[in-house]
Amino acid sequence: MQLQAVIKMQRMKGMIVYRILSFFVNLFAVLLAVSLLPVISMALASPPVAMMAFLMVGVILYAWYSNVFFSIVIIRKEQFTRRKKDWLVVNSFLAIVYSFLYTFVCIVVITHPDILRTTVNQLPVKVSTRFMENVVITMLSFSTILLVHIFWTYYLIRKNKDSIIDDTPTDTE
Repeated sequence: MQLQAVIKMQRMKGMIVYRILSFFVNLFAVLLAVSLLPVISMALASPPVAMMAFLMVGVILYAWYSNVFFSIVIIRKEQFTRRKKDWLVVNSFLAIVYSFLYTFVCIVVITHPDILRTTVNQLPVKVSTRFMENVVITMLSFSTILLVHIFWTYYLIRKNKDSIIDDTPTDTE
């Protein structure tokens, strides 16, 4: 009996870390949603901006569906529909692309600081290089947190696959 309590306690400790990661993912998703509003008008004029807006929407939807999955399956121990799981998985793929893209860009900027200085000098608004370095480090940190969260969510989906039910309508005519 004590062994089961210890195992349950270890699982709960892991869930605390997952919840902390979820907090940061959701916080960043809210910031992305707010920053997406002005990007939508630019996305109509530029395909690369439209692609980034699409990836941003994917991250926002991933954050939403992972939160729904966690609250329904892990906390309430209820069943999750296959349709919601599919939304979660598809948007996690977009979030992975977003994370890898930003990780690559951040690593390039960190290893080549002259790129950052040139970019800062070309901005129409005066911004300090130190501020932009902090932004790059924050984006790299978020990309890493997002990737860890995604793969942990995949683990939780696989571990709780019994809780996923098929909700496709059947033709009973």
